[in-house]
Amino acid sequence: MADFFAHLNYVNIAKFWLAAGAGWALLEAARTVHGHFAQRPAGHNE
Repeated sequence: MADFFAHLNYVNIAKFWLAAGAGWALLEAARTVHGHFAQRPAGHNE
Protein backbone atom coordinates (compact mmCIF):
# COMPACT_ATOMS: atom_id res chain seq x y z
CA MET A 1 0.00 0.00 0.00
CA ALA A 2 2.86 2.35 0.80
CA ASP A 3 4.31 1.71 -2.65
CA PHE A 4 1.00 2.78 -4.19
CA PHE A 5 1.06 6.10 -2.35
CA ALA A 6 4.73 6.60 -3.16
CA HIS A 7 3.90 6.07 -6.83
CA LEU A 8 1.08 8.63 -6.61
CA ASN A 9 3.50 11.08 -5.02
CA TYR A 10 6.00 10.62 -7.86
CA VAL A 11 3.23 11.11 -10.43
CA ASN A 12 2.11 14.33 -8.74
CA ILE A 13 5.71 15.61 -8.64
CA ALA A 14 6.13 14.77 -12.32
CA LYS A 15 2.88 16.54 -13.20
CA PHE A 16 3.98 19.58 -11.21
CA TRP A 17 7.33 19.81 -13.00
CA LEU A 18 5.67 19.28 -16.39
CA ALA A 19 3.17 22.05 -15.66
CA ALA A 20 5.91 24.35 -14.35
CA GLY A 21 8.06 23.67 -17.41
CA ALA A 22 5.16 24.27 -19.79
CA GLY A 23 4.20 27.48 -18.02
CA TRP A 24 7.78 28.74 -18.11
CA ALA A 25 8.09 27.89 -21.81
CA LEU A 26 4.84 29.74 -22.56
CA LEU A 27 6.02 32.79 -20.63
CA GLU A 28 9.37 32.78 -22.42
CA ALA A 29 7.66 32.42 -25.80
CA ALA A 30 5.22 35.23 -25.05
CA ARG A 31 8.07 37.47 -23.87
CA THR A 32 10.09 36.73 -27.01
CA VAL A 33 7.12 37.35 -29.32
CA HIS A 34 6.24 40.54 -27.46
CA GLY A 35 9.80 41.80 -27.71
CA HIS A 36 9.97 40.87 -31.40
CA PHE A 37 6.72 42.51 -32.50
CA ALA A 38 6.69 45.45 -30.10
CA GLN A 39 10.04 47.10 -30.76
CA ARG A 40 10.23 49.35 -27.73
CA PRO A 41 13.14 51.69 -26.97
CA ALA A 42 15.80 50.30 -24.65
CA GLY A 43 15.18 50.96 -20.97
CA HIS A 44 11.43 51.02 -21.34
CA ASN A 45 10.14 48.56 -18.75
CA GLU A 46 6.62 47.58 -19.74
